[in-house]
Amino acid sequence: MKKTGYENVHTQSFVETQEIENLLVELYRTNTTASWQIDVFFNANSLEDEYQEAKKRITKAFDNPSKIPNLSTVKRNISDFKKFNPPAEKVIDLELIYVTNLAEFLESFDGPDSYYKSLLSVTNTLALNCMQANLSLTGPQTEQLKVVLDLLLEYGWEPEYYVFDVLDLPYEQLWY
Repeated sequence: MKKTGYENVHTQSFVETQEIENLLVELYRTNTTASWQIDVFFNANSLEDEYQEAKKRITKAFDNPSKIPNLSTVKRNISDFKKFNPPAEKVIDLELIYVTNLAEFLESFDGPDSYYKSLLSVTNTLALNCMQANLSLTGPQTEQLKVVLDLLLEYGWEPEYYVFDVLDLPYEQLWY
């Protein structure tokens, strides 16, 4: 009996499937970020669970006043969460939690210029994300961001014009 070629295609497809499964298992075991993404993709963890975990890690980083937070590590929570392609509202909320906590830390303990640069950078990114997603901040969120903006301006750090647009504030506020 002559082979039709169908058996070869079926065998090749099975081998490719096995290779993909092996790759996923290896990634899951060796890479924390990949394991989070795989969990969310296959619904072992929901996107909401990952959001709550990221929120908790960001807040916890600023909870201990005797420990100086590593901002790269804290911001990584936001970038890792973005890998799940979440709704813009969730990313903006995490960015707001980050800038609010960092501003409170800086008001209490001051910090190096790199902390203010990070505050400015994430504040600008947050405002830009709001504009790109065509989202408005809620009343409490607006008030939180105004506190951050006041701190930046007080220490001479000038945010981008669109931060003022998102807050419905005149850009001339810089010159008060």
